[in-house]
Amino acid sequence: MKRSSAWRYLWSAVEIRNRLLITFALLVIYRLAAHVPVPGVDRAAVQSILNQGGGAGNLLNLLDLLSGGTVGNFSVLAMGVYPYITAQIILQLLVPVILSSTA
Repeated sequence: MKRSSAWRYLWSAVEIRNRLLITFALLVIYRLAAHVPVPGVDRAAVQSILNQGGGAGNLLNLLDLLSGGTVGNFSVLAMGVYPYITAQIILQLLVPVILSSTA
């Protein structure tokens, strides 16, 4: 199947088109919400913690890298959604390791 005919098929199927549009809209909303800062937080203090060397600074830099910069902005998503997503990823990675070590 040619690439142009595949795109034509995707846009002709109503259910697939709706799912693609909803997915794209959610991605746009997520990226916009990633720039809304938490009120009452001194962003300069957050940036100084991220820029310092040492354990906490390195960990926060890693989290900032993985989150696409939402931790550095101290955005609403970084404090609400991101910890949940990070915990889910860590659990999914650790369950096979823990199960194999106990067996």
